[in-house]
Amino acid sequence: MSRYPVILLLALALSACASAPPPNHPPFRATTTLVQLEGVYENKGDGGTDHAPTLYLSSILWPDDDSLDHHQIERIAVDKQSENTLQIRALRSGEIVRKKELIEGQDFKIEDGVIVLSSEAGIAGLKTGEPLLGFYGGSSKLGLDVEGHGKFHSSGTAAGLAFMVFPVAASYARDVRFRRRRLYNDAGWHAPAAIPRSAAQRNLPGGTGDNR
Repeated sequence: MSRYPVILLLALALSACASAPPPNHPPFRATTTLVQLEGVYENKGDGGTDHAPTLYLSSILWPDDDSLDHHQIERIAVDKQSENTLQIRALRSGEIVRKKELIEGQDFKIEDGVIVLSSEAGIAGLKTGEPLLGFYGGSSKLGLDVEGHGKFHSSGTAAGLAFMVFPVAASYARDVRFRRRRLYNDAGWHAPAAIPRSAAQRNLPGGTGDNR
């Protein structure tokens, strides 16, 4: 936990343009049941700049797995296992590279229809070696946007004295879209309208492609 304000402070100071979310990112759509999240998502998020590098969905879902080569993972499959459990599979060339379960109440919580992966706030500078004396806070959220694609939102704030000398106050927010190759609703599986017809056919059950 003590590293969080340090990383936040440096990121804010060195990458000011990461504080503005990318254009054309729709807001969250409320999730009322886990089955709404089912689908196959692109692992590589939209966008990416020198100040805010490309984000991979697998790096959010497996943040502590240093052996995972995120840029080689192509898609993430999400299935509802039970009323409070999601099964997550990382796919490369159609093969499962990693698999895990996310349990509501243990790995995440749902607030206002959005999955909250982490949320923290506190006072920094109480331990020896921490360069910031002050308050910090931040959160990471996952869900669906109003167009039915995956959406990740992270934000944070920090305020206080850096190295007991320099006053600091900063905040940031970042939104990333993970396109969903297959969608699910009451009518069953279907392809997003934005995907060309040939690509949609390859990703529908019973289609002519690999259906990954």
